[in-house]
Parts: sequence; C-alpha cells; structure tokens
Amino acid sequence: MAGTGKSTISRTLAEAFASKGTLGATFFFKRGEHDRSASTLLFSTIAYQLAYAYPAALPHIIQAIEAEPSISQKPLKEQFQKLVLGPLSRIQTQSWNLILIIDALDECDSDQDIRIIISALTQANNLNSARLKVLVTSRPELPIRLGFSAYEGVYDTLILHEVPPLHVEADLFIYLIHEVKLIQDSFNRTVPTHRHLSLDWPNPLQIAILARSASPLFIIVATMTRIIGDRVLGSPDDQLSKILQDLTVRNDIGGNISATYMSALSPLIAHRSSRDKDHILQQFRAIIGPLILLQTPLSIECLGRLLDIPHKLIDQTLDSLHSVLSIPNTPDGVVRLFHLSFRDFLLNAEDPGNADFRINEADTHKELAFQCLDLLTKRTPLKKNICNFQWPGTSSCGISTKFKMQCLPAEVQYACLYWVHHLKNSRFQIHDGDRVHEFLKIHFLHWLEALGILGRVSETITQISMLKSLAQVCPNRKRINLGQY
Repeated sequence: MAGTGKSTISRTLAEAFASKGTLGATFFFKRGEHDRSASTLLFSTIAYQLAYAYPAALPHIIQAIEAEPSISQKPLKEQFQKLVLGPLSRIQTQSWNLILIIDALDECDSDQDIRIIISALTQANNLNSARLKVLVTSRPELPIRLGFSAYEGVYDTLILHEVPPLHVEADLFIYLIHEVKLIQDSFNRTVPTHRHLSLDWPNPLQIAILARSASPLFIIVATMTRIIGDRVLGSPDDQLSKILQDLTVRNDIGGNISATYMSALSPLIAHRSSRDKDHILQQFRAIIGPLILLQTPLSIECLGRLLDIPHKLIDQTLDSLHSVLSIPNTPDGVVRLFHLSFRDFLLNAEDPGNADFRINEADTHKELAFQCLDLLTKRTPLKKNICNFQWPGTSSCGISTKFKMQCLPAEVQYACLYWVHHLKNSRFQIHDGDRVHEFLKIHFLHWLEALGILGRVSETITQISMLKSLAQVCPNRKRINLGQY
C-alpha cells in the first residue's frame, strides 16, 4: 500500500545501521527519475558505497573493474557477483554483519529486471565471509510477488498494511507527539511570550484523533505535521484546528487524504475576491500542473525556462506549498513531491474535494509537449552539430557532463527526452502542417543528434513508434508520413 511509510522506515534503519557501522550501501528507487528508476545503476552504486564503507573491499572492487571495464553493462546477476559478492568474499577477516537496503524496488522501470534483481540477491546466502542481509521494501505489485514466490524460505516478510491497527495507531501517536513537540518548541522560541503555545498543547485526544484518522497511512500524519508547522499558512494551533475540522467532514481514508491536502491548499484562495481567486488558480495550474507531471524533477530555474515563466512567479507559487513539496533553498535546487499521493489527489477527476485545484492531466501533458517543442524550435533551437564537434561521429561516452550541459542545458535535455511522452499522454492527434509536423520537418535529425549526445539514441525507435501511433487516426485529413524522415 502506498503511503504506509516504507521509505521512511528504510531511511531510519539506514541511519541506525550506519551509526552501528553495519550499513554497507543503500539504493532508493524513484519512478520518473532516470538515474533512480534504471536498474543498470543499482549494483555499481552499491559497489561504490561499499568501497567507502569498507575500505578493505576497495582493492577487490577496483580489481574487478580493471579485469572487466564494461562490467556495468553486463547482466545484473553478473554485476552483483563480480562487484559485490566477489570483493566481499575476498576480505580476510572474521565474519561480520553487513546490511544492504534497497527501497521501493517496485519503482524500478523494468518488470523483468525486478525479478532478476530478486534472484541475484538470493545469492547473498552463499557469502561466508560476511553475514550479508538485504532489506527490500516494495509495494506488492505482480512482478515483486512473482520474483519472491520462486524463493520461498529464503526471506522474511513484513506486510505493513497487515500490522494490527492498534499497533499502527500507537506508532503514529508517538510520531505525532514527537513532531508537535518540535513544532511547539520552534514556535515558542520565535514569538513573544503572550503568543506561546501552552505546555499542554495539543491535548492527547487531539493527537489520538489525528492518529486514528491517518491510520494506516504514515504519509497523512507526515503531511499533517508539515502543515501544522508551516508558518506561512498560519499559527500551529490554528492549523491544527482547521485539520481537525476538515477530518470531521470526511471520515474515510481517501477523504482524509483529500482533507489533509486541502488544509494546505485552501489558504491560497481563502478570503480572496473572485477575480483574485481565478488568477491564483490559473497560476497554480500553469506551474504545479506541469511540475507534478514531469518525468524527472527540474530546478526552479529550469522549470521556468521550460514553461517560459519567470522563476520569480514560480517562487511565489511555491512559497505557500512547503508542506506538500520539497522546495530547495536555491534556484538551481530540484523541486520534488514529498509523496505521489499529492499528484494523485490533484489529478483525481472524481474527488469533489479537489474541485478548485484539480489538474486536467491530458490538457497539461499537451501544454508540456508544446512548451517542449517551443523551446526546441524558438527559445533554444536545435541545430546541426549543436556542440560544434570538430569530427563527425564523436562518441557520447567521451563527452563530459559539463560540456553536455553547455550545449544542451537541463531544460533542453528534458524537452528532447520527453516531449513525445507528454504528447502521447495528451492523446493529441498529429496532422500534416501542425506544430509537431513542422518541428519534425525542420528538426528531426537535430533531435536525433541531441539524443545521441545524451547517450539515449536507443530510445528513438520507441519514440518514433509513439509518434506513428498518434498519426494513425485522421479520418477526414491527410495522414502525416513519418517514413519520409
């Protein structure tokens, strides 16, 4: 189940094991972030962290890489054997405890790789030099269940949503007490004495109501505490009262998620004139709509250049959303959702609670696709030999990341990689003479060149197939012929 706190548990255990010196490595999968959703980086990342955590393993890892420089491109099982198990088995020392943590395995972008990873991890039992244990967290998606079903008896399982409700509520109660105490201390240190929150704030009954309404979803209490502590929204006691009031209106778990998020959003338009409200909501949809649909997170500056919106306006919109978005302190920092449930809430067309802030998914994908094309044709146009290479056929492997960023800034890279994805999800139909057709006529080869520079040329076949599928249903008009390119 989403939102039960799996990733929070992973991070907490990682800190605990690290303090004891038993943490070997961690990998946190994240759907939509290329470097964190691709399985190809899993075992090389683990090997890199192991080299730092256990210096005795470093020479053996280096030896494995020198013996096979292309090891990171080998099958996953072979990577695990040669980069992880092999080096660990060669350490001459008494047996010791070693923990690996792999979080959100279900967010790996390949179902087949998920099963291969699970199979590879079972080889940990063959290691004699270290008592290697692997903690894997995941939603119980089909590839996960199939992967583990082949290895009954090799692993132990804890299903969070099957933990007795009273235990879950008790844990949430303890967490809430801890967090509101921090909020209370912080607030009282920064306001005059007459505004101090009383020592008995909030009372145990209020905490119990919050815990019971959130159970079994940790994400709800985490969001509640961020809202209560968000000074932009109001004082902690006022915010708590608003949340409790909203929870009494909708007492189902889905309704409580909606009510919690609306507690963060409703102050944006409260006590506003109709004209101001419309302006705020229009700006919200223009900025937050694309942000929640991005395939990979972007910085505020890059998002502004992609959407052709001054980043000052983006800053103003984000200022009141710190309780639902992870917002960096600098313009070049990446904006992230705290949890995908916020995205689901905004896109849910059947939730009456989100009517004011609802995002039309197809329309926003279309707007994103056209903003990408505008960027690639007008604002930062693609061109032949965009990196000014002296020799044709220069390999992308020899191009530094810094140089790629100079030729193709982050927002241009994003547009090249994902404009087709957004077009497909908008259900837009391509016709002769439209914006997509004109882009392909002028920039098709430039686009392929850019993908090659980014090392993603292998994805062109899939993207072209997507484009062809969008050009097939044109009953009364000429159909665009992608074959001419």
